[in-house]
Amino acid sequence: MDGFILPLLLILIVLIITFVAIFVIMKANREQRNAPEVTIEAIFQGATSETKEMNQNFTSGTVDSANAYESKQYYATFKASQKKILKFKVSKRLALSLSDQTIGKLTYRGYKLISFVPTGKVEAKKNTSKK
Repeated sequence: MDGFILPLLLILIVLIITFVAIFVIMKANREQRNAPEVTIEAIFQGATSETKEMNQNFTSGTVDSANAYESKQYYATFKASQKKILKFKVSKRLALSLSDQTIGKLTYRGYKLISFVPTGKVEAKKNTSKK
């Protein structure tokens, strides 16, 4: 009888962990869908990329490079007028098309960038100090 209880307990724990994980993911998706769409004036600070080698099971970590491929993701950083820094995952085309210090209207919902419409460049401040 003891040999039967341990596997049953292990299966029960795995099921509980699975249900909790599904619940957390569903809650995050619901919060993302219900987040308000926000449009603000922002300055594009720059784009960065992150490269990961992925194995056949789509996991990173210790990978035999002969059977791996690279996954490259691009991120755009914006500075809002409230001095808040926002970072979004973006397409390669968007990351490479914008130049630093571009001012524009940034629209986002939760953690997803909807659009960035450039309206101009940040003007360089003139040095007016007296000698």
